[in-house]
Amino acid sequence: MSDSQSLRLFKCPTCGAPLDPTPGMASMKCPYCGATVAIPETLRTSALSPAQSSKPGGYTSLSDVTELAKQGKFDEAARIYSKITGLKHEYALLSVKSMAGVRDDEPAQPAPPPSRIPTYSTGPVIVNRPQSGSRPGEPFVVDSIPSTPRARPRNRSCLGGLINLIVLIFILVSVFPSILEALPFEFPSEIPALPSGDSLIAAPFADQVFAFSPQGMNDPRAIGVDGNGNIVVGDFSSDEIRVFDSVGNLTANFTPEGDPYLTTIAVTREGMIYVPGDTIQMYNLNGEKFGEIGEPIFFGYRHIALGTNDTVHAMTHDAIVRFDQNGQVDLSIPVESLEELSGETIGTGQIAVDAQGNIYFWGNFDPTIYKFSPQGQYLIQFGGKEGNDGFEPGKFVSPHQIAFDNFGRLYVVDFFNIQVLDANGNYIDRIESGHYGAAFDPQNNLYATTAVDHSIVKYEVKSPGDQ
Repeated sequence: MSDSQSLRLFKCPTCGAPLDPTPGMASMKCPYCGATVAIPETLRTSALSPAQSSKPGGYTSLSDVTELAKQGKFDEAARIYSKITGLKHEYALLSVKSMAGVRDDEPAQPAPPPSRIPTYSTGPVIVNRPQSGSRPGEPFVVDSIPSTPRARPRNRSCLGGLINLIVLIFILVSVFPSILEALPFEFPSEIPALPSGDSLIAAPFADQVFAFSPQGMNDPRAIGVDGNGNIVVGDFSSDEIRVFDSVGNLTANFTPEGDPYLTTIAVTREGMIYVPGDTIQMYNLNGEKFGEIGEPIFFGYRHIALGTNDTVHAMTHDAIVRFDQNGQVDLSIPVESLEELSGETIGTGQIAVDAQGNIYFWGNFDPTIYKFSPQGQYLIQFGGKEGNDGFEPGKFVSPHQIAFDNFGRLYVVDFFNIQVLDANGNYIDRIESGHYGAAFDPQNNLYATTAVDHSIVKYEVKSPGDQ
């Protein structure tokens, strides 16, 4: 099996995680998201034999990475792990060291300098030289020295220091005007003051308004906000949805039916909640189900978004689909067309829709964002994979979601930050640090689920005139 096949086919179609299929097996369970994955025929008998794996350069699977990490071959393991996952080498190196139980979160601390405090012996000191009162060649024994030095009396008078300070001030006052006159330039007669509220340091693009922890939720990712500021949060690991009021008080919680996939949810301004899964289910803010959209399909609906007039868009394993007001599909963009644009197997595709009905698509294995018109016509593409030299404006590591503010700007929720772009994909600014989901309320406040401490954060973002 070639490296390209390993990169394109040994990944979970649900979450994009790298997999290590067992030879001869027709399916397997993803250890990351728990989804059952069908193994293609071409991969069921193509795994490397133990003999191949033992050869230099023959390591290609996660088990090989783990074995190399345990042997202390971190660089070699990191190179293979980077090729499998697409991570940068430094991040892959941290991961493989973690596999071996090695932590290097902090730089090694330098050894402390040798103490300048003399060490005192508690026993007799032997001096190997003749002294008076001893025979030639015999060591001279000195009485034991106390283990602590004798304290020196401190000068309790401050008069001397005060006099020195007064003298120094007098010298400075006398000499400073002469120094200013000798300078080859002049100081301004009046230093201009900054306007009230301005700062030499530019203000951040987004200011945090408040944050709260959704108690009992271990992996909150999906988020939506209705017209009254009610916040709806979906927990990916527990399949639970919780509803909070505008200040973070819990008002309802429920678990959707079937097999929900809570990386995204969609919430209308009226408070209708759309939940992706085997079908697209509809709930109110009290957790009461009142309908569903779409026929049950293989692998289900994995990503959803709302367009103009709350039209529901969804990503399936074989197409982007849009439903009309009657729940019938009126637009379909097949995966074959998307892969032809991308040139890669897309894995699990993800979508977003702006206020004009334009559709944005990107895949697990290609962070390039493709924009389509409401009629499904390809328009432009932007983004692409970030290089190995760190942050690149307008490039991405692993986009999770795209949200749109009232000014038509795109907020691409990436692995380490939220990048703010204009409608054509040009970089504007960014919001630190890592998040999973994002949504806007009618007042243009941004709500996001954080990836570090699993909290819910509300931001006030700059308007275009303030940038």
